[in-house]
Amino acid sequence: SVASNLSALHLYESPLVKINEILTHQNKNRESFSGLKNFSLKKNISIDKLNFKHNSKVIFDSLSLEIKAGKTTSIYAGSGKGKTTLADLLIKLYVKKNYTGIIKFDEQDIEEINPIYLRNKIAYITQDTHLFDETVRFNLIFSNENSKDEKIIEYINLFDLNNIFDDNKIDLNKQIISGGSNISGGQKQRLLIIRELIKKPKLIIFDEGLSSLENNYKLKIL
Repeated sequence: SVASNLSALHLYESPLVKINEILTHQNKNRESFSGLKNFSLKKNISIDKLNFKHNSKVIFDSLSLEIKAGKTTSIYAGSGKGKTTLADLLIKLYVKKNYTGIIKFDEQDIEEINPIYLRNKIAYITQDTHLFDETVRFNLIFSNENSKDEKIIEYINLFDLNNIFDDNKIDLNKQIISGGSNISGGQKQRLLIIRELIKKPKLIIFDEGLSSLENNYKLKIL
């Protein structure tokens, strides 16, 4: 009995250690939910002397750049060079004590903006394409429960997603099964893009969020 229980304890040691690491990181990175519930993005995103380390690895060393508003800007770099980290900083997934430097939307320091409000105004589309085991409607209004069916249908037509429905007849009550196993990877990615666009964001971030799409769809969405 003792040997059996010790064996079971050893089996669960690894996930328990991982859970502890996550909780420790969360406590170190605890964020404040205060701040302004308003910001503009009509001029630019400006980054000045940004320094960031992940553990002991330097990701950004005095990075300064300006991203013009109203433009499509591409950022190229190899794996592990900080593209996702930059995106995460723009939606305040790291608190200020984890980096030095200034990030501004127009003239507003993002540290002064309420993080929940900020994320509700930014579309962040990654290559991960997880959907809930729920209806198409539920999956699309997840980011904005006030969305009207007419607007959802407009996007579905625009993104050529009629073919996920029987006889191409749009039925927002269609059930998504097993996180999207009953539709293709490209269709899942387009649904996730619609979900973010319904928020009417001020900024759209694609972190390889078009990776599952054919070139004609990539161009149409951009």
